[in-house]
Amino acid sequence: METVNVTGRMERQTRDDAAKLFSKLGISTTQAINMFLKQAAREQRIPFEVTARTAVERGSESMEKQRTCPSRRPPQRPCGYASRHLVVAYF
Repeated sequence: METVNVTGRMERQTRDDAAKLFSKLGISTTQAINMFLKQAAREQRIPFEVTARTAVERGSESMEKQRTCPSRRPPQRPCGYASRHLVVAYF
């Protein structure tokens, strides 16, 4: 399949933090972006929740989920995500 170049702008720290995470997951930033775009196209939606809630609200909800969700293999996979493809979408 033919490939194309895509250019985007972001904060340097965001790029560096994401690259560090992707390296730990064994994938490149390009692979992570492709995974996100393919999943969005397949599902016809942004593959994670987009909300206006504050970080404090999200944090307390996340902590509650961790208490109620059976552990799969923490901390490798957030609860509810079955593959590394979805873990990347989570972040």
